[in-house]
Amino acid sequence: MSLHNFWIMDASVCSLVFMSAFYGEKTRKSFTSDSAPTKNGKKTTEPVEESQKLEPASLPWYILLNFAYFATMGLTVICLQYYPSVMIILQHLAVLCFILVAFTQWFPGKIAYFVGMSFACLWLVSVKTQFRWLINNVIIAMFSLLASHVQFRNFAFLQIFLWTAFLYDVCLLSRMNDGSPAIFSVGDCSSLLCQLFEMNNAWELPAVFTVRFGENTTHVFLGTGDIVIGAIIANFAMSFFKSFKCVIGIVSSYGLAIAFLSQVDSNKPYPALVSIVPCCTVAIILCAVINRKTKRLFSMSIRECESKDDESLLVI
Repeated sequence: MSLHNFWIMDASVCSLVFMSAFYGEKTRKSFTSDSAPTKNGKKTTEPVEESQKLEPASLPWYILLNFAYFATMGLTVICLQYYPSVMIILQHLAVLCFILVAFTQWFPGKIAYFVGMSFACLWLVSVKTQFRWLINNVIIAMFSLLASHVQFRNFAFLQIFLWTAFLYDVCLLSRMNDGSPAIFSVGDCSSLLCQLFEMNNAWELPAVFTVRFGENTTHVFLGTGDIVIGAIIANFAMSFFKSFKCVIGIVSSYGLAIAFLSQVDSNKPYPALVSIVPCCTVAIILCAVINRKTKRLFSMSIRECESKDDESLLVI
């Protein structure tokens, strides 16, 4: 099997993840510069980073909220599988709303709504066209950029989120008839995730990043959630280490994790987080060891960065 599309996809999503980290750092610096306090009539742009001790009750509540969030998503998907038309309508509405929200981040006032609605109309009318997958990829790129607005309080909170997402990914691959996980069995399409993939593929929704050059047998895809999680990891690394070298190393580990998927010879969905979460976790720890920040990385303190007052920043 030719892998040229796969390596194009790997390089493309790694670029998106790195661009998200770069965009996030630039946005945080821009906000810091605009909101910096003045001293003798001049703005001081020195970065301020403090930490607060995590309250004992915060961690159990966070774990509970994580599991509740993913359980709610899973139950919603399980319920809506019996009402596919409702699921498709909700997914279309979610994409349209996201497009408008995304453009309001980058354009002022009425221009944002005009450009956003124009792009949304283009996406709607492009169904069943040969360039639909390119527009979907653009929307996924927008997802990855906006993922830079999500910041985790510390490494522990990030790990709880990643491994909960890992379990969610595996559970969606459970077989519908016996409920047993099908992590390494992708031969048939009896899992819930596989059925969702076929439904999204039929309606050409931006649920997967695809590369479709050449014959159909060489087409490849990667889930949007897998790319967004990569962007979140890269943004955490950028805000924690303040080093492009570390971010490049972690993005490289993300690319390596995706490269492992080239060994899965199947056109059925496969849980990419099986390789992404362990590889990126090890890369972050190695960067902390090299930069002598291991103790701070494993500290349960809450980081308060210079952009903590940014209303567009979602701190988890």
